[in-house]
Amino acid sequence: MDSKRGVPEELNHPFFLTNEAGIWEKQNGKEMQIFPLFYYEWAFYSNIEALKPWEDPVNYVPLLFDEWKSLKDSLAQLFQNRNQRRTETPMKKGVGLFVECLFWTNAVPVVLSNLDHAEKLMIKPVNMRERLQFIMNRPTLYHSFIQLSVLMTELEKAFMKHLALRKKH
Repeated sequence: MDSKRGVPEELNHPFFLTNEAGIWEKQNGKEMQIFPLFYYEWAFYSNIEALKPWEDPVNYVPLLFDEWKSLKDSLAQLFQNRNQRRTETPMKKGVGLFVECLFWTNAVPVVLSNLDHAEKLMIKPVNMRERLQFIMNRPTLYHSFIQLSVLMTELEKAFMKHLALRKKH
């Protein structure tokens, strides 16, 4: 059974979503799926019982990094072919993956309505806010793609370091 839901206030951000109602598929709420982005946060903020991947970053964050690597390859091909017009949608997906990785790495659900909140997270790349803002303002530029790739690499390294330090204790 599906239910129509409006966009939760916490996920309302012009870069990612509109105010259109979405469809929540209850049968998918218990199994991990990467797209649509912020699927589990949507359920969480709508008080729908579903998987909470941010509560188990060890098992779920690597899936996001793997998805990024696949998306990165196709984006690299688009930029190599100078097909800038076709890069906007996959770049938005890439930014969304970064944001999910960022929040889930810190074991909290994504809050898009106030991305400044991300500055308070413990595990994050240096100057993340400014760099992310640059990418979001110009998602079709090659330099934005490079910057997003570097942010993802830095976040993955920080995540792995955090896991290693956690195992020591």
